[in-house]
Parts: sequence; structure tokens; C-alpha cells
Amino acid sequence: MATAAQVALDVYGKKSDAWKKRQTESMKEFDKDRRERKMTQKMKDKLPAKGFDVLKGVIATMKKELRHILIKSSKNWSFHDLLRVQELLILSLYYDFPLRLDYATLETKKIDGNCIYKNTKKPRGWHIQLKEYKTSKTMGTKVFKPNISNQRLLNKFVPAVEHLTDHGYLLSNNSKQRMSKQVLSKKLMAITKRRIGKNFSVQLIRILYAMKNRDVLESAKQVSEKMLHSQEQSLQYAKKD
Repeated sequence: MATAAQVALDVYGKKSDAWKKRQTESMKEFDKDRRERKMTQKMKDKLPAKGFDVLKGVIATMKKELRHILIKSSKNWSFHDLLRVQELLILSLYYDFPLRLDYATLETKKIDGNCIYKNTKKPRGWHIQLKEYKTSKTMGTKVFKPNISNQRLLNKFVPAVEHLTDHGYLLSNNSKQRMSKQVLSKKLMAITKRRIGKNFSVQLIRILYAMKNRDVLESAKQVSEKMLHSQEQSLQYAKKD
């Protein structure tokens, strides 16, 4: 709230030392909670018993339900078919790579920016390239290769997108236009609410993924601290057989 108030004051060209102080204190409190890894009660209430892997069961169920569509040639899909498979793809991609809302920024052709493209030569298959994202200044351009299951989905899905729409992006809204980040966020929460009984935000999915891999993350941090290295430097010492 303090940040919103400060933004509003900036828009109207007004200053308020009191609100600026509140914003600073709020940010410090938020950073402190993140360092202490405290979970809010709201987040605790949304945690599923199976944690991050609850998505795995939902994905398996959806594949069974959509089998009659997936076995068809994507050239014969209707736009309604596309939207149904898109819900499966969204969950499946987040289970594979729990990014932020960057899936809404992917163009379906190889460009210099954010895109999803298919290599016909090694390394073959679909690749996701992110150049513009929240931490790109420190992390640089990243390229991910989705798992085998998503490779198969994308082999069907992307040609259908190109056949049924003309916006040039991976995800579509109900009006056959490019899906925005805001709509993707709402869509993700709607799918999980309907399928799991609790609406999952992108933040919650990322938290669940990190919790699932907490032991790995803590172990990597401890190794790096003991060697006085960054995690990347430590990996350089961990030679492969």
C-alpha cells in the first residue's frame, strides 16, 4: 500500500516524506521476511498436501481428458480445442520451468528476444529463449529445453497456434489475440482453482518448487560458503566423471 501511495504521489508530482518513509520501512520489512524465509498465513492456507507435485497429478488427469484431441492432427483442431490444450500446456510448462509470467512474452519464431523455436539440427527440439525478463541484467540471456513430454505437446500445439491465430505468440486469449501477462496470471489461478480447489499464483508455484528443492539449494549454498566461491565457481571444481 505504501508503494502504491508513493507511485500515485509521483504521478501527480507531489512529495510526502511520511509516505516515503513508510515505503522504505515496508520494503525493509519485506526483505527481512524473505531473508528469514517466513511464509505468510495466506500462503500456508494455499499449500496443497502434496506440495509442488500436486501439479503432476493434475497434468496426468488433463492428458487423459484431452487424449481425443491430442491424437488428432493439429490441423483439425478447433480454436476451442486449442484453448483446452493450452491449459494443459500452461501447467505442464510451469511444472517443467517455474518461470514468472514470461511464457506470455514468447514469440513462435526465432528472434533476438523472448521466443520459442524448434531446432532441426543438434541440439534438436523446442527451445525457450529469454532475453528480456526481471533479472536479465544480472543473469543474461537464458535458453531452456523443455522436457520430452512438453516437446510432444509443443509439436502439436505450436502448429495449431500458427494455423488458428495470427498474433505470432505462444499463448492466446479467448478473442484469438495474444495473451497478456495479466491474463496468464488469472488463467493460471483459474485452472488451479478448478482443478485443485486452490488458486495458485506464479509466486506460489515458484515457492512450492523451491521448497521441493530446498535440500539441494541449502546444500549448494553450504558448499559455496565453505569454498568461499559462488555456486558457479563451485561447479567448476565439481568435475564430471
